[in-house]
Amino acid sequence: FNIVLGNSGSDGPSGDNLFQYYGPDRGIARIYNHPGFVRTYLQTLQEIANGPMLNANVDPILDAKYAAIRANGLTVSAPASIKSWINSRRRYLSNFLTNFVAPFAILSNAGADFSTNRNWFSLTGVAPIEVKSVTLNGQAYPVVWENLVQWRLEAPLSGRTNRLTVQGLDGQGHLVSNATASVTVAFTGEIESPQQHLVINEIMCRPPREGAEFVEIFNTSTRSAFDLSLCRLRGVDFDFNLGTLIEPRGYLVVAKSRAAFAATYGNAIPLA
Repeated sequence: FNIVLGNSGSDGPSGDNLFQYYGPDRGIARIYNHPGFVRTYLQTLQEIANGPMLNANVDPILDAKYAAIRANGLTVSAPASIKSWINSRRRYLSNFLTNFVAPFAILSNAGADFSTNRNWFSLTGVAPIEVKSVTLNGQAYPVVWENLVQWRLEAPLSGRTNRLTVQGLDGQGHLVSNATASVTVAFTGEIESPQQHLVINEIMCRPPREGAEFVEIFNTSTRSAFDLSLCRLRGVDFDFNLGTLIEPRGYLVVAKSRAAFAATYGNAIPLA
């Protein structure tokens, strides 16, 4: 992007690198080093390169503006150089984005079926840059981007035989072509019920700071994690997000205000 599109001495060449930051702002530097943010940035550039920057789309607009200005009696240069700069910039972007072409796939156990004695595990895979989100059996589970192509999500197992299907969606929520992969995981451990092991461990109704009220949930199991996705904690009318797991001997806190809780107690306990 350049506000004068090649028509000023302050312009850099159309091949300037947009993906490095050398300034003093540590916040922006952290954004550039966060795979999830960088993927969003690259996805937006990809949409621009494949749409507004195409000569078939932008040239008629430039020609119409040029004709309108001339029709009002003003002498201006034809937009040929602008068209050329945009086209060169688009070629650079399109070529750069080929560095992030990856077939959508599951990496866990090389994508082959397997068994485990744990009722949850980290499912990993890779996705091309146009994938914005990943669903697990049709539900949009939160993912962690380990790098610009590799993702990870915590996959719960609900029975003995678990068919896990992951799909990649673009920024508009549409399924990306060929972005579907499946694996069957056999659970060989003991099946435990959440009713036997999830307890309300603590209730803080009169905190030292307004808004710091909380309810703490504890998982007494030493071997099972439990999926709280879309469950409701009645009394405080709280619905857990998709992908909310509480691990063995783990704690989970539902706080009235995240900010007030953190200011009062710190962030040592996971917040729902």
